[in-house]
Parts: sequence; structure tokens; C-alpha cells
Amino acid sequence: MFKKILKYGVIIFLIFIVFSAIGKNISKNERTEDKTSYPESSEKPVQYPTQSTGIIIGIEYAVEGQDASAFGKLGIPVIKPLPEAINWSKMQPKLDGPINYDVADQFVRDYQNAGFRELIMGLRALSHAEDNKATYGKNRPVPKPEYENKYADWVKGFVERYDGDGISDMPGLKYPIRYYEIEVEFSSYTPEPVDEYLKKLEIAYKAAHEAYPDVLIAHSAFLALTAFDSNPLANQYEKAFASMYIPDKHHNLTDMRKVLDRPELFDRLNFHELGDPLMIERTVRWLKYETDRRGYSKPIIISDTSPSPFVSYGRATGCTGLFLGITIWPAKESDRCRVADYFNKILDNDAATVAWKNWFIAGDMVKKTIIAAASGVELIDTAFTGDLPILSTRLGFAGAGNGGFAGVVSEKYNIFTKKYSVTEYRPAFFALRQLALKLAGTRSIVREQSDDDVRLYKLENSSGKFWIGWIHPDYLVLPGDPDPNKSVSLNLPSGAKVISMATAETAEDVSVIDSINGKVSINLTMTPVYIFKQ
Repeated sequence: MFKKILKYGVIIFLIFIVFSAIGKNISKNERTEDKTSYPESSEKPVQYPTQSTGIIIGIEYAVEGQDASAFGKLGIPVIKPLPEAINWSKMQPKLDGPINYDVADQFVRDYQNAGFRELIMGLRALSHAEDNKATYGKNRPVPKPEYENKYADWVKGFVERYDGDGISDMPGLKYPIRYYEIEVEFSSYTPEPVDEYLKKLEIAYKAAHEAYPDVLIAHSAFLALTAFDSNPLANQYEKAFASMYIPDKHHNLTDMRKVLDRPELFDRLNFHELGDPLMIERTVRWLKYETDRRGYSKPIIISDTSPSPFVSYGRATGCTGLFLGITIWPAKESDRCRVADYFNKILDNDAATVAWKNWFIAGDMVKKTIIAAASGVELIDTAFTGDLPILSTRLGFAGAGNGGFAGVVSEKYNIFTKKYSVTEYRPAFFALRQLALKLAGTRSIVREQSDDDVRLYKLENSSGKFWIGWIHPDYLVLPGDPDPNKSVSLNLPSGAKVISMATAETAEDVSVIDSINGKVSINLTMTPVYIFKQ
């Protein structure tokens, strides 16, 4: 996602060639009004989280020079390094030369020492194409036939180095690395024809499993942003995908289905969710429909997320003129000027707007994780470790929407030491840390029957049951708008203890609600709350 945002953000604004690059007229990307219906390190052998003990929560992207120990304080088990930092071209620039594991080793060592038990590695083949160069257009590299064995050797050697079997392992390896993506997004990141990608996936899958039988290979992640805005039925999927209005047109539903036709080439279904949290359950529903038709089932991971951006793939700081981004549900075309005002205030560092933005992003990550868990997703990577370069400045025109400002920390970079230092822990940091603690040991999570805009989930663990809930309106809410609210009733004769989503390093905000006739009435807003029996 990181490179994609730079491509469709920076190039749009600074080089002005995006429309020739994507080969589409700007009018085809305009949006019509929505018609939506709606941890600390341990020397003991790792006990991997499983679906029976709750969703596995991760964060992305680890970037060279960041402080791993700062993110270790989140208490979540998974980190994903920026894939561009670890790829074939960088690790083996000459085919007859050695493979350099220094950067990969540093990531693994630093983050395992910081307490992360799992790393997700995106294996990218950014070299040895027809011209032996790492290009970013339609000639994106696929190994030439005479290089396929070299590519297989690189994949096999990489997986072997981090499999924890004591053979050719990285010195000091604490835990095996299980999760790998073969290429990282089925979009401009993997623009080769689908049949060529499947050949590459076949080579990589075989090589990885030869090195480590328990490795978990995920295909290049599907991106279906805007396809599920209308909450389509199964017989409407073709139309829904055909109506996607994102600029990236490299792969369509037919290509995705060709990947799904080859379940022997991957262990995990994989998609990216860069829109509203509700799109997670809709995407999962579609994937299960597709795999059911083919007679198989596989665990699902979400290897990349972003907070709901409101506007993305272009200029978000204006509502007229050239190079406008696309509005992302629940934002509508009629919201564009209000959204532009919102992002301009963020870039002006308006304190109230920045605080609202940080609160919104924290809530969005909590909501995405809960909805993913209730949908049966095995693992989700939340966003982000830090803000996106350029796109969080005026130069980038907020081209990734809220995603550009989604770092769980604020950081300062020292150009001399090439290190980042954390200057602030933001609300999303504390919200994710709290969520990880609340979800520990979860045995089940189901949505309670309620109104469409009420999201109330019942969770059970060894200590009993509790709930998490919020209001999820089907329209855009911005700073200064009324906060939607609605009361829900629960059968709790002893009363309820309600804990608000954490946003700071302070004691939890707890309120006690007495029962009336054996029931408690709880007022839900857009801020997630945890509800326990008193």
C-alpha cells in the first residue's frame, strides 16, 4: 500500500502523468451519490495465537531506523516490515552473487527482541525481469525462465533462514517466521498478467514448503476498494466489481477468480481493506462465497489496512479543479468541500481537528479488528506505525486521506544517525493496546441482533462474557457534527461497568450503570466501549 499511495499521490500531484499511467479518463473515476443499503519477549517456545484464542493482531509498517521497542509496548504479537525494504533485487543484485540478509536480519532481530512473536514478510521479486531492472509499469518483473531457479533459491533460502529448525538459521532467531506473502497486493504492485503471477506463485510456494513444511503462504492480497459499497448480493458481485471506480485497474474480478481457482498454491486467503470497517465483513462474505463454489475453505488474513480515508488516490485538500481524489464511502460527492476543509485544518495543525482525527483513527482500528474477528479472520494488520511520508504534508495534498496521518506514534527522523525517535504516543496506540488486552483468551465473538447502525458484539473468554459496542452511521461525520447515539438494553441484573476506548496513558474511563428491572440501558456513540457485568 505504501508505494501505491506514493504512486497515486505524489505522481498525481508532482509529475502530472497519472492519467496516462492509469489509462483512464478522469470522468470515469468520479463518484456518483451513494445508493448504499446498507509483549514482552520470552525465551520460552512461542504459543501462537489461534482462532480459538482470538484474532491475531498486527501492525504495519516497520521501517528501517524505527524504534522497535516503542512498538513492542503495544503488546500485540505481529509486525510487518515495509516490503520494499526486503526484496530480491536488494538482497541479490547480481544473480551470480551472494544473498545479503543484513536488512532482513535486523528487522527480525530487533522486533523479536521487542516482543513480537510473528513477522509477516512480503517476498517481492523487484529484479531480473526482461530488462533486469526494477520497473514500476507494465513490465513489472517476473523472473525470466532462465532465472526461475535463482528465484526459487532466493525464496527457499529466505524461508529456511527464519524457520527455526536449527539448520542455516539466523543467529539469535527466537521464533520461526511463518507468514509470507508472494508479492504484496494484486494491483499495480503485481501488474503482470495473472497467468504469469500464478507461475511465480507456484515456484515460490513449492520452494517455501521445501524449506519449511509449516510455512503459511498467502497470495498477493486482493484489493476491492469500493466494490462492496452497495453491500451487493452474490448475484450482484460481477456488477459490483465492474463498477469499482479506483484508478488502479490492473486486475479485475476475473483475475482474482483465476487465483482462487488454484488453492493448491496458497495456504491463506489474503486481502487489503483500505475503506470503512464494514467492508471487511462484506469482503469476507464474498471470499467465502467464491471458495464455497470451488469446494474448499482456507483461513483469511488482512495483511494491510488503513483508516477510512474519506478521500484517496488524489488531492483531498480541494473540491474543484484537477487531480481530485475519489470519495470513499461513507463520504459522498456532496461531502467533498467539507472533507477538503477537514484536511486543510489538519495540515494547518488545528488542534481540535487533529485531536478529532486521532480519535477517529483509533476507533477505526478497533472497529476493523472487532469486525474482522467476528467475521472469522485469522489475522489483521492495523495501520500504521508512523505517518506516511509526503502524504502527511502540504506537499502531498493529503492524497491518502486519513491514511496519511494514521501513525500510532509521532516520530522525528535524524538524518545523521538515520534513526527515528518517538515524540508522541497517539490515541490509536493506547486503543490498540487496550483492545489486545481485552481480546486475550477470547473464545467466541458474535454480533448481537440490533439496528443496522448499532454494532454490538458479545465476546466470551475464560472469565465470562462481555460486550463491545458503538454506533456506525451510514453517512459521513466530521468534527463539529452531532455525534450519533442510540441506547441499547442488556439483561444485566447486577448492573454494568462501561469502559471507554482508551486514548491516552491514563486510568481507564469507567462508568457504572445500575439496572432497572434487571436491565441496563447503555448509550452508544461512535466511540467504542467495553461493557462488563458489574
